[in-house]
Amino acid sequence: MERKILIESARKNWLIASKKLNFKIVTPYEVKTSEWTKTVFAFLPEYGSKNGALVCLMHRPLYELDDELYKWARDNGIFCSFIPDGAFQSYDEDEFLEVLEDWHKFE
Repeated sequence: MERKILIESARKNWLIASKKLNFKIVTPYEVKTSEWTKTVFAFLPEYGSKNGALVCLMHRPLYELDDELYKWARDNGIFCSFIPDGAFQSYDEDEFLEVLEDWHKFE
């Protein structure tokens, strides 16, 4: 499946989950520094850490992490999760509940 279609399908399912499970999500989300700007899959302001969670995609075939983005998130106290670009292609409420429970809600 084409990467853009995978991303849009996952985005649609995350938005469904945010409505059904009542959590905030910003997708896509842009991270800007003085040296670079990157668009990540999503930001969940209430999960992962008191400063929120970045949800970043790893793309086929290598599924590499973005070390620069991960370091920025760590340095700014933001939880950062990298998920495969083929994840969340269908809405499975139990799967979303498991992820949210794992990332822990901060208030």
